[in-house]
Amino acid sequence: MTNAAVVHALLESSRIIHAVFLDFQAAFNVMDYILLADVLRRRRCPENMLALIASLCFFDVWSFVVSDSTASRWFPRTRGVLQGSPLLPYLFNIFIDGLLEDLNRPGTLALASSSDVMPAAPPIPRALFFADDGVLLASDLDEVRLLIQILECWSSANCIALNIKKCAYLAPASSQEAIYLFGAEVPRREVYTYLGFPVTARGIDLRRHLKSQLEQARKRSDFLTLDADGWGFTHRLRVYRQYLALMFEYSAPLLAAFAEDSPKFWDETTKDVAKLTKWISGYASNPHFTRNLLGISALPSRFKALKTGFQVVKKYAPEESPLRKLGLLIWKPKAFFRRLTEDKLYEKYRKTPESWPRDRSLSEDRRSVQRFLRQEREEDMAEEAKK
Repeated sequence: MTNAAVVHALLESSRIIHAVFLDFQAAFNVMDYILLADVLRRRRCPENMLALIASLCFFDVWSFVVSDSTASRWFPRTRGVLQGSPLLPYLFNIFIDGLLEDLNRPGTLALASSSDVMPAAPPIPRALFFADDGVLLASDLDEVRLLIQILECWSSANCIALNIKKCAYLAPASSQEAIYLFGAEVPRREVYTYLGFPVTARGIDLRRHLKSQLEQARKRSDFLTLDADGWGFTHRLRVYRQYLALMFEYSAPLLAAFAEDSPKFWDETTKDVAKLTKWISGYASNPHFTRNLLGISALPSRFKALKTGFQVVKKYAPEESPLRKLGLLIWKPKAFFRRLTEDKLYEKYRKTPESWPRDRSLSEDRRSVQRFLRQEREEDMAEEAKK
């Protein structure tokens, strides 16, 4: 979610106006072990660990394919890693880290300008990746072209191909020029789904995102109804909390920050929330009262609490985190990034004895915040019950 938050903050504030979303062609399956081993050695990976990775994933590894219940003959694998291997995303992150270093290296964008002065490390990241889901961020077309040039050089040297037809270019309507990757035009899009979020040239369409996620949760509850006729409301409530709610709570900090500047935003969720409440309890009347009896916070309160919990993630983010880098910039009072990273409830928590000592671990801090939020929730639920 951090990458999505950074992309939205930069596009929404117009600090970045060009975004190129990348789609690598079977990236995990074509990763070359010889090149990967070189990267691991440069990172001082022990030789015995290299040998273990090679034996598990690359050397003398055989597979077969099943089609229409018929298995093929065994064949040796010469590249890529085994499907479902827990090492797969970790190894790919290490492999592609060199590309991010090249794209975000201090002074990279000085090449796109006429100035001979090499700037300090830019606080705005020029490339973000979550595994093989990558995006290039630029302020103008010259920057876009330079970043693409770096990408092309790295991809060629490391034998990684891009599926250009599935890549996407977002830019303001005033910018009509096309951009090219390896001589092929990158498709221009109005909306592109990045990490599950619908992104436009002005940032994430958060209204559309929440509506879509609530609809998916509601449709999933309708599907579960086929098997849930014999379930009691306690079991349905458990399924809701552990499965259905997670479908739309994933982006809660972003949505809570957005709603602070759009008071009527939550009104658009009323119908879907009422239908989910009915699925749990079996009652259609007065869903607000029913949710209170079930111990489910109203959506605004729940999302605000999750935004407060997000402040702990920000607090413990490493120095190279995009969130930390964006925090070095000056933002307008009502900018999305300020609404996301400034939280009144978290400041209230920091004034309580629960927040001490300040030098504890991330897990301890999370538990402390959760205890505080649980107490706040119980007080809110009690006030709602009185109403």
